[in-house]
Amino acid sequence: MKTMIVLMALGLLSAFPSSARMARQDSQVTVEKVEIRGNRRITEEAIKSRISTLSGSAYDPARLNRDLRAINATGHFHNVNLLVEDGPQGGKVVTFEVEEWPLISDVIFQGLDSTRQARVLEELRKHNAGVSKRSTYSPAKVRVAARIIEDFLVREGHKGVKVTPLIQSGSATEVIVKFEVRFRSSR
Repeated sequence: MKTMIVLMALGLLSAFPSSARMARQDSQVTVEKVEIRGNRRITEEAIKSRISTLSGSAYDPARLNRDLRAINATGHFHNVNLLVEDGPQGGKVVTFEVEEWPLISDVIFQGLDSTRQARVLEELRKHNAGVSKRSTYSPAKVRVAARIIEDFLVREGHKGVKVTPLIQSGSATEVIVKFEVRFRSSR
């Protein structure tokens, strides 16, 4: 009787895969295909050059997480999602869905004359602000650029200056960045 209970218990245990056996099974699952969706300007090859997961490689969720962070770290995308689906041959199909930041089509300085505009542009270049025509739009870069402009104008002797960045959609892939510069009267 004792022998039969032990055998039944062993039979039940073997019906449920151990975590070690599950880990081995996961490492045997391969990536059938890696797809990139949503890119417009940034090529699929450029995006794939940032990731280590390849078609035919072992399916590794930790590696996919690193790949996701690597794509996001390029600064070209405001949204990156990862989709993993079962493939037709029993492996996994991995899809990175990206949404690119638009390009800046124009930078406008409202409230500055052309001489001050030229000096402000030079100041932004000196600080590598990354806010110029044909550069990738980033809200963080625009906020930093507004602070650089304010600080520069204060150093130039304009104490009560306020710079407000405004973003206008130019198209689905482009924006216009406008810096509205207001000077308080010194009365």
